[in-house]
Amino acid sequence: MQGVTGISSSSSYGRSRVTLTFADGTNLDNATSDVRDATSRLINRFPDGVDAPTIVNLAQHSYFNLADSADILDHAVRIDADAYTPTGDDLVPTGEIRPVEGTDYDRRVLAPIRRLRGDERVVFDLN
Repeated sequence: MQGVTGISSSSSYGRSRVTLTFADGTNLDNATSDVRDATSRLINRFPDGVDAPTIVNLAQHSYFNLADSADILDHAVRIDADAYTPTGDDLVPTGEIRPVEGTDYDRRVLAPIRRLRGDERVVFDLN
């Protein structure tokens, strides 16, 4: 499309928005017509075999090492959460909500990430 200098998008349940930014001097009547033509050609396509809603877990698992160390296990963390969502063997949340109190996932007090249960390190891989 002529004159487009930027595109951004956002979405939420039941709606989405795409914002186009045009260069100064772009004829907005023509641009509006071009956008209408383009959106009228949009097709809702799903991969083969998809015939029902699909569960997707988009949890963010990135982290930053804020010290000059080999890992982050000695960093202190506090997570203000009273509950967590356990996962099944496939690491997909089961939909159950459990309290953190009395579990390894109770991080409501500032403490190092490293946590041991006996001689084994506790692995945190859930929401």
